[in-house]
Amino acid sequence: MTPLIITAAVNGSTKRARNPNVPLAPHEIVADALECMKAGAAIIHTHIEDYHMTGQVAADRYLESYRPIVQARPDAILCPSATIADTVELRWKYLEILAESGVMRMGTLDPGSLNIANSGENGLPGSYREVYCVPFPEIEYLLEALSDPVPIRIVDAKGAALLSAREQDRYHWPMIRTDSVPARYWGQGS
Repeated sequence: MTPLIITAAVNGSTKRARNPNVPLAPHEIVADALECMKAGAAIIHTHIEDYHMTGQVAADRYLESYRPIVQARPDAILCPSATIADTVELRWKYLEILAESGVMRMGTLDPGSLNIANSGENGLPGSYREVYCVPFPEIEYLLEALSDPVPIRIVDAKGAALLSAREQDRYHWPMIRTDSVPARYWGQGS
Protein backbone atom coordinates (compact mmCIF):
# COMPACT_ATOMS: atom_id res chain seq x y z
CA MET A 1 0.00 0.00 0.00
CA THR A 2 1.26 3.48 -0.84
CA PRO A 3 1.85 5.54 2.32
CA LEU A 4 -0.91 8.04 2.88
CA ILE A 5 -1.29 10.94 5.32
CA ILE A 6 -4.88 11.94 6.05
CA THR A 7 -5.70 15.36 7.45
CA ALA A 8 -9.13 15.86 8.98
CA ALA A 9 -10.28 19.48 9.16
CA VAL A 10 -13.02 19.01 11.72
CA ASN A 11 -14.72 22.40 11.84
CA GLY A 12 -13.33 25.30 9.79
CA SER A 13 -15.37 28.47 9.94
CA THR A 14 -18.68 26.63 9.61
CA LYS A 15 -21.44 27.84 11.93
CA ARG A 16 -24.19 25.69 13.44
CA ALA A 17 -26.79 27.44 11.27
CA ARG A 18 -25.17 25.81 8.25
CA ASN A 19 -24.33 22.47 9.90
CA PRO A 20 -25.88 21.69 13.29
CA ASN A 21 -23.30 18.92 13.79
CA VAL A 22 -20.15 21.03 13.44
CA PRO A 23 -17.93 20.63 16.53
CA LEU A 24 -17.35 24.03 18.15
CA ALA A 25 -17.07 23.39 21.88
CA PRO A 26 -13.79 21.81 23.03
CA HIS A 27 -15.44 18.54 24.11
CA GLU A 28 -17.09 18.26 20.67
CA ILE A 29 -13.77 18.88 18.91
CA VAL A 30 -12.14 16.21 21.07
CA ALA A 31 -14.83 13.65 20.24
CA ASP A 32 -14.71 14.33 16.50
CA ALA A 33 -10.91 14.42 16.38
CA LEU A 34 -10.63 11.07 18.14
CA GLU A 35 -13.22 9.54 15.80
CA CYS A 36 -11.30 10.87 12.79
CA MET A 37 -8.06 9.41 14.12
CA LYS A 38 -9.80 6.10 14.77
CA ALA A 39 -10.85 6.16 11.09
CA GLY A 40 -7.25 6.76 9.99
CA ALA A 41 -6.51 10.49 10.13
CA ALA A 42 -3.00 11.38 11.28
CA ILE A 43 -3.37 15.17 11.31
CA ILE A 44 -6.24 17.08 12.91
CA HIS A 45 -6.79 20.67 11.76
CA THR A 46 -9.08 22.82 13.91
CA HIS A 47 -10.32 26.37 14.30
CA ILE A 48 -11.41 28.21 17.41
CA GLU A 49 -14.77 29.94 17.26
CA ASP A 50 -13.43 33.50 17.46
CA TYR A 51 -10.60 34.42 15.07
CA HIS A 52 -9.96 37.59 17.08
CA MET A 53 -8.65 35.58 20.05
CA THR A 54 -4.86 35.94 20.09
CA GLY A 55 -1.85 35.11 22.22
CA GLN A 56 -2.45 33.27 25.47
CA VAL A 57 -6.25 33.51 25.14
CA ALA A 58 -6.19 31.72 21.76
CA ALA A 59 -3.65 29.18 23.01
CA ASP A 60 -5.76 28.42 26.08
CA ARG A 61 -8.85 27.87 23.92
CA TYR A 62 -6.98 25.46 21.65
CA LEU A 63 -5.49 23.68 24.67
CA GLU A 64 -8.99 22.93 26.01
CA SER A 65 -9.38 20.46 23.17
CA TYR A 66 -5.76 19.67 22.29
CA ARG A 67 -4.69 18.39 25.74
CA PRO A 68 -7.42 15.72 25.94
CA ILE A 69 -6.73 14.67 22.34
CA VAL A 70 -3.01 14.21 23.00
CA GLN A 71 -3.76 12.47 26.28
CA ALA A 72 -5.92 9.92 24.45
CA ARG A 73 -3.73 9.78 21.34
CA PRO A 74 -0.08 10.77 21.93
CA ASP A 75 0.55 10.24 18.21
CA ALA A 76 -1.89 13.04 17.26
CA ILE A 77 -0.52 15.77 15.03
CA LEU A 78 -2.59 18.86 15.74
CA CYS A 79 -2.64 21.83 13.41
CA PRO A 80 -4.45 25.00 14.47
CA SER A 81 -5.69 27.73 12.17
CA ALA A 82 -4.82 31.42 11.96
CA THR A 83 -6.07 34.32 14.06
CA ILE A 84 -6.82 37.95 13.18
CA ALA A 85 -4.64 40.67 14.71
CA ASP A 86 -3.00 43.99 13.91
CA THR A 87 0.57 42.64 13.85
CA VAL A 88 2.18 39.48 12.54
CA GLU A 89 3.67 38.76 15.95
CA LEU A 90 0.34 39.06 17.75
CA ARG A 91 -1.44 37.05 15.03
CA TRP A 92 0.90 34.07 15.48
CA LYS A 93 2.06 34.28 19.15
CA TYR A 94 -0.35 31.49 20.12
CA LEU A 95 1.57 29.03 17.88
CA GLU A 96 4.69 29.54 19.97
CA ILE A 97 2.69 28.99 23.17
CA LEU A 98 1.12 25.81 21.77
CA ALA A 99 4.49 24.45 20.64
CA GLU A 100 5.99 25.14 24.06
CA SER A 101 3.06 23.33 25.70
CA GLY A 102 4.04 20.16 23.87
CA VAL A 103 0.69 19.47 22.21
CA MET A 104 1.40 20.98 18.81
CA ARG A 105 3.95 19.57 16.41
CA MET A 106 2.77 21.22 13.21
CA GLY A 107 2.29 24.87 12.38
CA THR A 108 0.16 26.64 9.83
CA LEU A 109 1.74 28.28 6.81
CA ASP A 110 -0.25 29.46 3.81
CA PRO A 111 2.33 30.79 1.33
CA GLY A 112 -0.07 32.32 -1.14
CA SER A 113 -3.64 33.34 -1.72
CA LEU A 114 -6.95 31.56 -2.04
CA ASN A 115 -10.28 32.63 -3.47
CA ILE A 116 -13.07 31.90 -1.00
CA ALA A 117 -16.77 32.08 -1.83
CA ASN A 118 -20.06 30.52 -0.92
CA SER A 119 -22.10 28.81 -3.62
CA GLY A 120 -24.76 30.67 -5.52
CA GLU A 121 -27.95 29.06 -6.80
CA ASN A 122 -26.38 28.41 -10.19
CA GLY A 123 -23.28 26.75 -8.71
CA LEU A 124 -21.11 29.79 -9.35
CA PRO A 125 -19.69 31.93 -6.53
CA GLY A 126 -22.45 33.44 -4.41
CA SER A 127 -22.71 36.65 -2.45
CA TYR A 128 -19.75 35.96 -0.14
CA ARG A 129 -16.49 36.46 -2.04
CA GLU A 130 -13.12 37.05 -0.48
CA VAL A 131 -9.45 36.57 -1.33
CA TYR A 132 -7.51 35.12 1.60
CA CYS A 133 -3.88 36.11 1.23
CA VAL A 134 -0.72 36.01 3.29
CA PRO A 135 1.68 38.87 2.54
CA PHE A 136 5.38 38.18 2.00
CA PRO A 137 6.52 39.57 5.40
CA GLU A 138 4.14 37.17 7.13
CA ILE A 139 5.34 34.23 5.04
CA GLU A 140 8.93 35.11 5.95
CA TYR A 141 8.00 35.42 9.64
CA LEU A 142 6.30 32.01 9.63
CA LEU A 143 9.11 30.30 7.71
CA GLU A 144 11.53 31.54 10.34
CA ALA A 145 9.25 30.60 13.25
CA LEU A 146 8.46 27.14 11.88
CA SER A 147 12.08 26.35 11.04
CA ASP A 148 13.08 26.36 14.69
CA PRO A 149 13.14 22.94 16.31
CA VAL A 150 10.12 22.37 18.52
CA PRO A 151 9.55 19.76 21.22
CA ILE A 152 8.49 16.41 19.80
CA ARG A 153 6.81 13.34 21.23
CA ILE A 154 8.90 10.24 21.46
CA VAL A 155 6.63 7.22 21.79
CA ASP A 156 8.03 3.98 23.16
CA ALA A 157 6.63 0.84 24.77
CA LYS A 158 6.14 2.68 28.06
CA GLY A 159 4.03 5.43 26.52
CA ALA A 160 4.70 8.98 25.43
CA ALA A 161 7.26 11.33 26.88
CA LEU A 162 7.65 14.96 25.87
CA LEU A 163 11.27 15.91 25.41
CA SER A 164 12.44 19.50 25.17
CA ALA A 165 15.40 20.44 23.01
CA ARG A 166 17.58 20.51 26.15
CA GLU A 167 16.47 16.99 27.15
CA GLN A 168 17.06 15.72 23.64
CA ASP A 169 20.60 17.15 23.73
CA ARG A 170 21.20 15.52 27.12
CA TYR A 171 20.11 12.12 25.82
CA HIS A 172 21.82 12.69 22.44
CA TRP A 173 18.58 12.12 20.56
CA PRO A 174 18.27 13.90 17.24
CA MET A 175 16.14 16.99 16.95
CA ILE A 176 13.33 16.54 14.46
CA ARG A 177 12.53 19.84 12.82
CA THR A 178 9.02 20.74 11.71
CA ASP A 179 10.23 20.94 8.13
CA SER A 180 11.96 17.55 8.09
CA VAL A 181 9.66 15.06 9.79
CA PRO A 182 9.69 11.79 7.83
CA ALA A 183 6.34 10.34 6.85
CA ARG A 184 6.77 7.37 9.20
CA TYR A 185 6.32 9.76 12.17
CA TRP A 186 3.03 11.10 10.81
CA GLY A 187 0.76 8.20 11.47
CA GLN A 188 0.41 4.89 13.16
CA GLY A 189 2.13 2.90 10.41
CA SER A 190 5.79 2.16 10.06
